[in-house]
Amino acid sequence: MSMSKKVTRGILAVVFMAVCLIAAQSQKIQAAQEIPISSADDLQQMENNPSGSYYLTKDITVPANTVLFKTYETQFTGTLDGKGHAINGYTYSDDNWADSASLFSYANNATFKNLKMNNVNISLRGGGNACALVSSPTKCTFENITTSGKITVGGTAGNAAGIAVTPGEKCTFIKCVNKADITVNAYDLTKSEEQDNIDSAGGFACGIAGFASDGTAKQCSNSGKITINGDLRWGSDGITAVGLFDGIKSIAASKNTGTVTAKNVSGAGSANGTVLACGVAGTINKMTSCYNTAQITASNNNKQVGVIAVGITNSSSGEKTKVLRCYNKGDIQISGIAGLKTKSRILSGAGGVGGLDIYSVTESYNTGKVSANVSSGDVMVGGVVASVVNVRNCYNTAKISASSSAGGYIGGIAGTQSSPAKGKSSEAAACNYNTAAVKAGSKISKGSILGRYEIAGIYAKAAVYDNYYKSGKPYGSMNITWKPFFAKAVKTSSMKPNKCKKLSSKYWVYSSKHKRMILKKNKEK
Repeated sequence: MSMSKKVTRGILAVVFMAVCLIAAQSQKIQAAQEIPISSADDLQQMENNPSGSYYLTKDITVPANTVLFKTYETQFTGTLDGKGHAINGYTYSDDNWADSASLFSYANNATFKNLKMNNVNISLRGGGNACALVSSPTKCTFENITTSGKITVGGTAGNAAGIAVTPGEKCTFIKCVNKADITVNAYDLTKSEEQDNIDSAGGFACGIAGFASDGTAKQCSNSGKITINGDLRWGSDGITAVGLFDGIKSIAASKNTGTVTAKNVSGAGSANGTVLACGVAGTINKMTSCYNTAQITASNNNKQVGVIAVGITNSSSGEKTKVLRCYNKGDIQISGIAGLKTKSRILSGAGGVGGLDIYSVTESYNTGKVSANVSSGDVMVGGVVASVVNVRNCYNTAKISASSSAGGYIGGIAGTQSSPAKGKSSEAAACNYNTAAVKAGSKISKGSILGRYEIAGIYAKAAVYDNYYKSGKPYGSMNITWKPFFAKAVKTSSMKPNKCKKLSSKYWVYSSKHKRMILKKNKEK
């Protein structure tokens, strides 16, 4: 072997050893930076190093009413990795108002992962904000977090969630699970002077988090019972119960299997809020592949208050928003009084997938009963969505009903569909089908497809077409008189390919199990 080759090999060997040494030192440094937590005392020491990287070595317990990082000025900014371990039996109780009843109060740019909060027991009687992990996170990541136990908040105003009750901007939730029963009783339990001085009554109960305005979530779920009871008699924003999130910008592949209940117990006063029960997320910008299988119910006794129940999401935040490939199998119901109607809007109703303010629902379906058992008032009720602009390639197979005393609009696909004044040909109710009965009294505008449709400014073609139904009449009322724009639909005895020729094979496929067409990319099981 030549001398030059020997030298080259020698140099390469030295370089290789140097790289290995650097890598080993890097791993040692990283290991040194990761701080083990084996006890409650170790956990408390996190406050001395807010930016540290911590991990649990085993399951631990902490003293009752433990709250870390209580001030906004000193927030947790590091990482807490549970490594699959649990913090067991976290307990917090207070008869007075509590801003942050949770293990952490404030966190910013922090990461929480692989952690279980088992058998949580939080009880507030004087109102406040409660959750298992972090009350007020900002730009935080929550991954593989599981909560179980019970969280209860009473008082004139109260909010509760499984993981994060009042999240700030840009929080991310991945594979987060709530199994805890969450209850908010938004009325005065203590009869205290402090409670009497609170101007409004209301709040929310959510399985995962409150309103995560520009946050994202995927593969999250709730199986806990979510309940809110309110006494809406004065000025109020209302009461909300949601399976996962009060609101979130984007959510995908998430589900609710726990019952969701919202109830206003007061029939007096001048409140003007809303009672909302919702399966997955109250407000969204984009939602894909989410579903609900649980019962969702909302009830109200005040004619000044609206009442809404919806399987998946109630409202979307703009024209670019969409609900795609979602489904509902749970029964959806509102009862009591359908209040809060204005001259231009109905603010009570129910929908299988979407609620009262949805821009677009596509490739989605409903198989759960949707009903408005109200004693008075106007409603919008739809098998797929209560009120919508664009609804395409959707179907309903469950009974849709409203009591004989209800007014408003009810449809097997949507209560109302409207195209804005500057509408586009892409805004339409097309290629949908309904196989179920739509039952209601004479006061309501009723259709097997749509309760009402409105068209303004769309000149290319009619905006409601190629829909299929089994019984009744397809459409209730409309705002147009020009026949070329009249809605089109086909009455058929079965939803098979030869009967529903406009249901494109791009979106639809025949199911021998169900003996009808189902969605190709959102297959009904």
